Amino acid sequence: AGAPGADGVLDPASVMDFEPLAKAKLDKLAYDYLAGGSEDEVSLRDNLEAFHRLILRPRALVDVHKIDLSLELFGQKLDYPILLDPAGGKNCMYPDGERVVARAAANAKALHITNGGIQSVVKSGKGPAWWQVTTGAQFRTPQTMRQFARQLEDEGCSGICFTVDIMHVSHRDRNIRNKFDRSWGETGVPRDAWGRLPNPRNPERAGLYPSRPTPTPTWETVREFRSVTKLPLVLKGILTAEDAERCVENGVSGILVSNHGARQLDHVGGTLEALPEVVAAVKGRIPVLIDGGFRRGTDILKALALGAKAICIARPYLYGLAAFGQPGVERVLELLRTELALDMGLAGVPNLAAIDQSLVRFR
Repeated sequence: AGAPGADGVLDPASVMDFEPLAKAKLDKLAYDYLAGGSEDEVSLRDNLEAFHRLILRPRALVDVHKIDLSLELFGQKLDYPILLDPAGGKNCMYPDGERVVARAAANAKALHITNGGIQSVVKSGKGPAWWQVTTGAQFRTPQTMRQFARQLEDEGCSGICFTVDIMHVSHRDRNIRNKFDRSWGETGVPRDAWGRLPNPRNPERAGLYPSRPTPTPTWETVREFRSVTKLPLVLKGILTAEDAERCVENGVSGILVSNHGARQLDHVGGTLEALPEVVAAVKGRIPVLIDGGFRRGTDILKALALGAKAICIARPYLYGLAAFGQPGVERVLELLRTELALDMGLAGVPNLAAIDQSLVRFR
């Protein structure tokens, strides 16, 4: 990335220092699209505030001269337990955003959960370890399921992440007030030379009754898809013990505790609050991952102590992307990784296996 201050990417002291830099570069509509949540944004605040209710209990006089962040996840060896979450609308943040993030993930040796479109990066031999995300559109018939699974297997995908909490378009007040057209998330906000916007073709609006032309996926869909592929299948959007138990019963490989960055159903609480009951229900039978509000190494350490195998981030690396492109994404990962290692050393846990629930207590 060069010497400190050469291009500014090394100047931020923490990942959240990237947010004002990103805001200064982004169109206001794009920033609101990135930073906002749904409705009252209560869950958006809860995701962050939940970490403040958990206190670390450091261990003294442990040999921590070497810190090991490595782990194995579904047979893949990872250098550290930080994954890149899927995030739509990357082109609104930076040109060719999905592929730029894929290259950053490869350089940083991070597993990338992608919305798709990174095949050229993968074929170049310089792509990241990756999972493909789906919202279930490919699950409509057994034939489309098999085709989808076969394509991903052929392309070298190492897992499938099924997002289960996005069956309807949520009510996002910021986007509605901005008359944001969802297509702009893929193309960028199309202002002309005078800063004017065209009339949006399909603006987000309030008061639209929810409907879908076809039935939405069910647990039967999960069972059917599980039968057509051996790839790991992770369900993203699980927040309760009941659904965690159903995941195990239906052959799901792993769970991603998530409230979609607080962008879908509001008032569901912070994901860290949901993590203990999901971990308890799973009873170690499948890995549990978590996203939502991770901004510091201590945040990651707390989630690992509550039983998460790894954590995922989205907004932090998107702020890095918007501010500096690929180097910004890589720097955000570097800051979080080094903060986690430092915090582990200060807490007296030299490796991930040494982290357990005795390392934390609730206020």
